[in-house]
Amino acid sequence: MRIRYGWELALAALLVIEIVAFGAINPRMLDLNMLLFSTSDFICIGIVALPLTMVIVSGGIDISFGSTIGLCAIALGVLFQSGVPMPLAILLTLLLGALCGLINAGLIIYTKVNRW
Repeated sequence: MRIRYGWELALAALLVIEIVAFGAINPRMLDLNMLLFSTSDFICIGIVALPLTMVIVSGGIDISFGSTIGLCAIALGVLFQSGVPMPLAILLTLLLGALCGLINAGLIIYTKVNRW
């Protein structure tokens, strides 16, 4: 008899074992406030990953996306730290991201290279 969804069940079991083990080591980890706080860290990743779903499903993945996000994050931090008001810093960061995308698209179209 073949077990259906073997690797999915193994991953779920491993997750449960991990939660129990870390909960035994640090009981504060199983506190509801701690769980909610730790999941809020993934909101930024979700905001970035959600729009990429359509790109990945359509088969047109672009691996320069991560480096563009990194550049924009650093630019936003530097702008804000240097005293630029946050709304203006966000606008300039969005323009920087659009410029990077425009340069990337221009290079892909001009050189006719594969986009990934």
